[in-house]
Amino acid sequence: MRLFGRLFENIGSSEVINKVISKYSELYNELKSEVPDYAPRSEYKERIKKSYPFHPELIDVFRIKWASNHNFQRTRGVLRLLASIVTDLWRRQESLTGTNALIHISDVNFANLDALSGQLKKLYGNGYDAVITADVSGKSSNAFRIDKSKKELGDYNLAEGLAATILLGSFGSTGSNKGTSVHELKLASIKPNSFNHNNIHTALDLLEECAHYLYYSTTGQRRYWFHTKPNVNILINQAKGDISNSDIETDIIRRLNEKSRGIQLFNVLVNPSEDIPEQQKPTLVILHPKYLANPDQLNGNTKPVIEKIATKKGSSERIYRNTMLFLVCSEVTYGKLQSDMREYLACSKIRGDYLSQLEKEQKEDIDRRIKESSNESDKSLVAAYSIIVKHSVKNGFEKLLLRQFKDSLDSQVNNNVISLLKEEEWLLDSVGLNILRSNNLLPTVENPIKTKEVYEAFIRFDDKPMITGVSAIQTSLLQYCANGHFCIASGDGKEFTHVYYKESVPYFEVTNNSYYLLDKSLKIIQPEKEKVEEPKKPEDPKKHEDPDKDKYVIKKFKNITVSGKVPLERYTELFNYFVSPFAMSGYKLDIDVKFKIKSTESSPLDETKQQYKNAKEAAKQLGLEFEEE
Repeated sequence: MRLFGRLFENIGSSEVINKVISKYSELYNELKSEVPDYAPRSEYKERIKKSYPFHPELIDVFRIKWASNHNFQRTRGVLRLLASIVTDLWRRQESLTGTNALIHISDVNFANLDALSGQLKKLYGNGYDAVITADVSGKSSNAFRIDKSKKELGDYNLAEGLAATILLGSFGSTGSNKGTSVHELKLASIKPNSFNHNNIHTALDLLEECAHYLYYSTTGQRRYWFHTKPNVNILINQAKGDISNSDIETDIIRRLNEKSRGIQLFNVLVNPSEDIPEQQKPTLVILHPKYLANPDQLNGNTKPVIEKIATKKGSSERIYRNTMLFLVCSEVTYGKLQSDMREYLACSKIRGDYLSQLEKEQKEDIDRRIKESSNESDKSLVAAYSIIVKHSVKNGFEKLLLRQFKDSLDSQVNNNVISLLKEEEWLLDSVGLNILRSNNLLPTVENPIKTKEVYEAFIRFDDKPMITGVSAIQTSLLQYCANGHFCIASGDGKEFTHVYYKESVPYFEVTNNSYYLLDKSLKIIQPEKEKVEEPKKPEDPKKHEDPDKDKYVIKKFKNITVSGKVPLERYTELFNYFVSPFAMSGYKLDIDVKFKIKSTESSPLDETKQQYKNAKEAAKQLGLEFEEE
């Protein structure tokens, strides 16, 4: 303190000094993991006292880092630079923020300190004049522009303060200790009752994006420094001017196609032509980014495209109108996607055009930025494609807005999109009885309903919710049959070979034309067995013996054998009447199989045929005899 007392007539009372020191000590104990581990210790409190009214980091940057240059005068040089900093602060004291604070490195304003700028250029080269002008201080610098762009930064001149701190700490260390770490920047910048420490991250991110001479390590906690050699920012900013909107749209389509491969449930069509074939499965149409929408309405050129695809197949009417949803880009977030894509494409262009001219650090920097801008573009793609549109003749255009986002489009659709569609009942895993009833899809006594027609009603008519697939209808119908709401029968609609009620339906396929829904009153009721009453015991058994007693005896069998030829088209009935009923009831079932496969003129049979090879191998695996003639 005696040394620095030469710069001041009076550095304040011991009461004020102790109060200031206590405030800093409390601050560093609160921050703890956000500052170097030595800052909260009592030893650092003593260092603050010794360096008062300067912050210890400001003293150390001159006495340790700059002193490594043999041309720098360690004592007189430090005092002269500190004096110029104090003079500048005194002149602009009315514009300074905060009270009872030390003088920090971040308080240095190079634009007002010719002595400091001159000493810096004398020790480390005239190239730093361009560094100061472009990035660190003055109204044309990137740091000044950043502070002007965000009030929470500009109120404390935070970006300029950080840039000055980084520049002053760019010397005197090499290797992994080169530059200044984020924790050290916080220690050198934060004052009691000032800004939130997280604002430092915001300012650093913005400096990384636009500073022309800033460098930083990418391993461990980042360390920052300035160099007279321009970084890749200048090249990237030049390359951005060469990226057209058409280039951006082309890469958006590429990403959409790439991510669509990981989407489940939906058949995905990216930027399709307007002549889309009939779609019987759930289909997600992702439109070109030029077709925009906002939360209130679809753009003028977007509506007709959706309507045409939804209702027309070429020049003819579309049959299956309830299978398509449209994912549309929001004009609110499209600007962010364009910006991120421009950054990615510019970085990729620089790598392709200048790779051989870039130095190792620049190559690492450009590779990192390509990866980061690509990841950011994927996130922005998800946020941009956030409007789901459905078209129906009854309701016109309906929209759902996505408000939760994953990091990639495939994950977004597989999770958030499907969840929202089900939550809003746009998409059903199963159909309820009320939906079937309200759409006249339940059978009556007079009118059986073909199960295939029930299924097709949900994929053809857009006044109904969409279904996730065939199983949504098949599972539901089986459940309602088993619960006794109606019967499922096989037949031609007039006569039925079997009626299932309150039981499982073996080999049921909802799209098979031979299955119908029947009213439950039409179920086949099996005749009840006659009640067998025991004859009264006669006084004379022989005299009163019932001559017809055999008719009361239930016949029992050791086994039943059924054999004969069955037409191929009725083969499935063997399972309906013989295999399933007995096997499911616990009876032992032995099946003798005999196939005789005959060669024809149109289909001659020989050992080269794949069917022959497969049959022979299957017989071997099953232990069946295989005879050839």
